[in-house]
Amino acid sequence: MNRIFVDFEMHPISKDYFEQRQVWKYEIIEFGAVMLDEDGNEMDSFKSYVQPQFMKRYSGMIKDLTGISEESLLAASGFKTVLDKFVSWCCSKGQEFTVYAWSDSDLIQIMREMELKGIPCKGDDLDYTLSHWIDFQKEFTNLIGFDRPLSLKDALVYGGILPEGHLHDALWDARNTAELFRQVQNPEEYKDVISRIKEAMKPKKSLGSSLGELFDLGLLVFPEAV
Repeated sequence: MNRIFVDFEMHPISKDYFEQRQVWKYEIIEFGAVMLDEDGNEMDSFKSYVQPQFMKRYSGMIKDLTGISEESLLAASGFKTVLDKFVSWCCSKGQEFTVYAWSDSDLIQIMREMELKGIPCKGDDLDYTLSHWIDFQKEFTNLIGFDRPLSLKDALVYGGILPEGHLHDALWDARNTAELFRQVQNPEEYKDVISRIKEAMKPKKSLGSSLGELFDLGLLVFPEAV
């Protein structure tokens, strides 16, 4: 079975579109995904910008965060076209697959945006893709025994993984999520790292005001992962 790691970048719907914002408040502006084979090797990748339908002004904050230019968005295809291409790509190898995302927010986003734009949830490939979706953030936090969600950036740091590429680039975020998945596939090999993460995240008895006082970050040194 292949594994697909996906990430989306979003843009808020303009407040001018009051009715649309009652349904949902964001649109996907970038799809990014990588496909791994059964041995964890990257087989293929998918990246596409998406032209937002309900954007009056491009947010400077989103531009700075993602590095996506307004010109790239305006030249891109719309959501349904890119969604169809993504689903076709997921199914292109003719094998069973599972989709992994960091948190359940990406699946919620895609479902609500389909509702917003009147796209019916029908078709065998689309149904398979959306019904074989796993929240890897939840799996990871359960693995390390932590009781609150971690950002992908923090999870990579705690896992001793130096992120590649640009954070908030959908393809690179998907690729970094896949790397974290590879790291935790063998719990026996990973148990030393897990124990260090748990120990590092224990609050000290004497609580201070800084992060360094709250957690012993010095324990996050991974001899084989730095």
